Amino acid sequence: MPLHPADYKPPRIDKRADGLNATYDLPPEALEKMAAQFQTTVKDVFNSEQPFELVDKAGANTLVIEAAVTDIRLSAPIESSRRSYSSMGRTYTENSGSMMLLAVIKDGETGEILAKAADRGQGFDQWSQNTQVFNWGDVKTVYRRWANDFKNALMAAGAQ
Repeated sequence: MPLHPADYKPPRIDKRADGLNATYDLPPEALEKMAAQFQTTVKDVFNSEQPFELVDKAGANTLVIEAAVTDIRLSAPIESSRRSYSSMGRTYTENSGSMMLLAVIKDGETGEILAKAADRGQGFDQWSQNTQVFNWGDVKTVYRRWANDFKNALMAAGAQ
């Protein structure tokens, strides 16, 4: 799956302000860390206190959720690639950026598609220093929001 839609235009890098090596491309290690955190967050939200159980085999009375996080749009170039990083300067942004969740929910027994969802998530709109620490906090916040929204929708559907 491509990282961005076909009509995506990458942000313009100001070589003078951002530096010659500035990039918005996340390295593979960052993407792997994001994937692992997504799984951790889902397990945290769907813990033993919830009315649902996570299983790793599809069957009767199960839902299969296929999810992809894509179209990651950063508000500033990667921290370590910016001129401000090497000169001990600071970069401030209103938020870390945004990312898109695409999900398909299928019946575990038949494989029939029951629902599709797409949502763009971002952290809070609040000016702060744009660093790995703040950006990582926003990633966790968005993941938790998505997982809680899904859990709450399942609970609402079950109550009907």
